[in-house]
Amino acid sequence: MNFGKTVPFRFYISQICRKGASEKGHTASVKCTSGHGKTGSCHSDGRSVKRIFAGISASGKGKCSKYIAYFDRAYGKHCIPYAVTFGNHDVQCGISNEEQAAIYRSYPYCICPAEEQAAGTFYLKIRNSSGAEALRFYLIDSGNQTVHGQYAPPAPAVLDWLKEKLFQDQIPSMVFQHIPLPEYKKCRNVTLKERICSPEKNVGEFELLRDNGKVMAVFCGHDHKNDFVGQVDGIDLGYTPSGGFACYGPGAERGGRLLTFHVDRPMHYETKVLRYCDIVAPHTGNRIKEFFDTHTPTCWPGRIELIDEENLENA
Repeated sequence: MNFGKTVPFRFYISQICRKGASEKGHTASVKCTSGHGKTGSCHSDGRSVKRIFAGISASGKGKCSKYIAYFDRAYGKHCIPYAVTFGNHDVQCGISNEEQAAIYRSYPYCICPAEEQAAGTFYLKIRNSSGAEALRFYLIDSGNQTVHGQYAPPAPAVLDWLKEKLFQDQIPSMVFQHIPLPEYKKCRNVTLKERICSPEKNVGEFELLRDNGKVMAVFCGHDHKNDFVGQVDGIDLGYTPSGGFACYGPGAERGGRLLTFHVDRPMHYETKVLRYCDIVAPHTGNRIKEFFDTHTPTCWPGRIELIDEENLENA
């Protein structure tokens, strides 16, 4: 079902980690709500996209198919379409991203098309009631790790594809990927709860997005405790905190990010974090684990701080 141009598109974005399969990245759940409280679907090229996952990994060689099937049951069972891209952990499961994408495509409610540039790199068209494209969501395979253990940037083929698509049509857009861009370190006056783990090498992805002029925001996961939304050169750069409890994270402040879009104002959106402590309970059932999850040092240990001119070089 498509709605008129007054309809807000609502997305729920979260990072999820569960034991055995480390699901890290975003979940973008789409709910379309009319001004009269009715709900329906936002169509993307014939399918009602409900969720976007950026960086979903199943650890353990030979278990990937099992965990993808387990993962799909949560959505396919309820006929909820979802789209998938990849992050730095996915290749650690023992099979390639291309092989994983083929498994995902075997499920009717999963959108992960076969693309030449890289598995999990594509875009979704969100259309209004007249059938015209109103919004576009780019899903980017943000890369893996270099041989030296640093985070690698997106591959050249991915950047070439992104440049081509960005300047074919200038549509109000948003980007979803797992690893943050280096420009996240330029955000001012935002709360940094752990170090920003972006690639050491800047390959110009942000410049492509900025030069397009219609990209509203980039949302990533990767750093489980961070949840800020900053802005650099007119583009919002946002995080979503970890939502699952099988990995380190911000304790009971885990949660997801809600995004609301309006078709009549496609370059404007609202967002907020929906936290476990606000919706479920002030604490988890295991206070000891909650303490260690919250205080476990990451590979870039650092105190909670504000990013500003004074401490930018230490971010």
